[in-house]
Amino acid sequence: MGGLLRTSRHHGRDRSLWGKDPATELLKTCENIGASLLVIGAYSHSHETEMLFGGNTERIVDKTEMPILMAH
Repeated sequence: MGGLLRTSRHHGRDRSLWGKDPATELLKTCENIGASLLVIGAYSHSHETEMLFGGNTERIVDKTEMPILMAH
């Protein structure tokens, strides 16, 4: 998340992600900088944790049409 904060600050969005949805904030930053590809790590949690809390990877995939390269 440190890279996202540095990129956000560089592009005039110096604010904390505390209390915000990281997936939404990441996609806003991508849009603001005109990104054409998003590269993210795709890590899984237990089935129970995913059911209760969801996952950032899933939210990102659901919320964007931008090409995504995922590495595990």
